[in-house]
Amino acid sequence: MNTVNASTGYSGFQLHLGRSPQIIPPIIPSSLPKELADAGQTATSIINTLTEDVADARDNLLLSKISQMHYASTAQNPNPHFNIGEMVMLSTTNRRHEYKAVLRVPGQEVGEYGSFDHSGDRLALLVGYRDELDVFVLWDTSLHAKFKNGGNIQVRDATVHRAAAFGRADQIRELSSGASELVIACTSRGLAGAICDRLLTTGGLSEGEWPISPI
Repeated sequence: MNTVNASTGYSGFQLHLGRSPQIIPPIIPSSLPKELADAGQTATSIINTLTEDVADARDNLLLSKISQMHYASTAQNPNPHFNIGEMVMLSTTNRRHEYKAVLRVPGQEVGEYGSFDHSGDRLALLVGYRDELDVFVLWDTSLHAKFKNGGNIQVRDATVHRAAAFGRADQIRELSSGASELVIACTSRGLAGAICDRLLTTGGLSEGEWPISPI
């Protein structure tokens, strides 16, 4: 607190209390000097000094930020200019590598296991949707027959973005159970065909039985 900040030029004590403490406190005299007799004048003087110190520190801090921004800008490349319709290549090194969907059915309690109803020739569809990309993701419900409330399923972000760019993308996921799952991602235009392929590939078919989908 008593160290002078390089950017503001003041110590924390100076800005908080209006003064810096001494290492050895001074001995308090039995009688106060005349200049300290009026407590109101003393308080006013301290407040004014503190206000000026804070304003001065604010100016010093702003000057320091401007200086840092100036030297940081000299090392930056100029902003690129793109026209509408131009193709660009983006680095996805720091992007998250998977999208996750949470499994939770109505009435399912926390920690409770749930399942999909496939009785009576029913087939449940496990679908996720990224509205900003208009991409649907279809998982294999037969491979997620029993799931915990709050459990999640994943799809690679590359699969989702490839579907957004080309209309369709498939991904093979190796599950902890040892089964292989075919995950289908598509835009709304190809959703009908993706649902048909989902019906054909439900049940964890072997790799040789998977349909080949154009990307």
